[in-house]
Amino acid sequence: ANGSAYFNMKERSPLSPLCKKHRDLDEYAAGVRPVIKALYNSDLLVKWRVVTRSLVDAVLTIEAYIPGDTVPFMISNHTASEQERKGGYFASYPENQKFEALPFDERDRASVIIVQRFLRQKGCEVARFLFQNDFYRTIDNICTNCIQMKLYKDACDVRLLLSDIAIATGFDWIDRHVISLAENLEAAKKNKLAAAIYSELASNDSIFDGAGRQASQTLMHGHAGLAYKRAGDYVNSEAQYIESLRLEGKDWEFTDPAENNASNTLRNLILLYDNVCQGYCCGILTSDEDVHLMKVGCVVFALLGRAKIIRVSGGSFQNVANSTARTWRMLKPKFAKERNALNAFLDACAKPNVNSYQITLLSYLKQENIEFPRLTGKQKEAAQKDFMMNHRLNGKTAARDFLATGSNFESFESFGCANCDKMEGEDEKFMVCPCKTAKYCCKGCQREDWNKHKTTCPLRKKK
Repeated sequence: ANGSAYFNMKERSPLSPLCKKHRDLDEYAAGVRPVIKALYNSDLLVKWRVVTRSLVDAVLTIEAYIPGDTVPFMISNHTASEQERKGGYFASYPENQKFEALPFDERDRASVIIVQRFLRQKGCEVARFLFQNDFYRTIDNICTNCIQMKLYKDACDVRLLLSDIAIATGFDWIDRHVISLAENLEAAKKNKLAAAIYSELASNDSIFDGAGRQASQTLMHGHAGLAYKRAGDYVNSEAQYIESLRLEGKDWEFTDPAENNASNTLRNLILLYDNVCQGYCCGILTSDEDVHLMKVGCVVFALLGRAKIIRVSGGSFQNVANSTARTWRMLKPKFAKERNALNAFLDACAKPNVNSYQITLLSYLKQENIEFPRLTGKQKEAAQKDFMMNHRLNGKTAARDFLATGSNFESFESFGCANCDKMEGEDEKFMVCPCKTAKYCCKGCQREDWNKHKTTCPLRKKK
């Protein structure tokens, strides 16, 4: 685990994020202070049991007691049904004056903090009494509860607990849960850490590979590229996107990415270059690396414009597309032909690393020295404000929207082909949309369902 982004996470702590927040007990009524102290930074008595109602149905019950009390402060029941492929969670509160005296927001947090503290102590033991899927669904419900309360750091904490428990107990598909952790880290604005974990999952020597690889390397590099872009690390973002495209090979469905999500990685790569160009023009991105990246991006715009991958008529990439009408003249004459331009871009993407990719693209220019104009005055101020809002704040919002609207583990697993409803057999592997909300038994079904799926696909919002 040396050098592992996952195993070296500093977020591991004896205390959950909720417990780390300072709480001045003087701000609470005298009758509430012992409860707040017990919940967040003192002793708490917890009794638990697992009741297996059938081979496919189990209930985990957690009773929490304030020290010295004989009546439970709170009872949490977590149900998981393998037969119905779903889970449920609800908390009941016996007649307890201490609980009723709590402010309403503290009542909601109490169920989260009790489960967090319980899992830290007994998580591995509980996992041995439940089926894997039952345990996964139980914790997934808790994480969903955190997201609904906008406790994004605590959602990360729960996902990290689940991943650690899965590794310690030898559960299958560990990478599935580490991916969910990375998605929650993005929502908590820890984009660089999320990107490092995605990249680790994608590597050939990944420590998670022995536990089964549910997600493709191509998908993980694409997610890493998006997380790096949200962190403002455009150099590493480009490297991840190019690796994703290289692994895809030349069998792309080249249609206008402004209107079709057939190549989501290509779509995000274009958005990355567009961000760099906007940041340079308004004076925010000024380093030599940024200028170099912008030159590469302009070549990509020009090639894809000539290849009619980006249409000058508009779409989501209207500003980029319009620029191709000017930038393609920077290329050597032979790339004016549509087929030559497309092959040139494909050849660059096939290079073994991002450095050779960039060198290849820049070799297509008529001359090396290119001057790029910059905005001034009020135009510059307005563009800077737009850049900061759209490319940083929106990244956080998109990550959180993705968690709120994306399908969770149990509901996605229960579905068959999104087009024909065929169920996945033991000896066959369905194609999975990168958004993880739809899967297909064949490419034909994916094409037939696209017009319907593109209206709800979370990744079309993920920019």
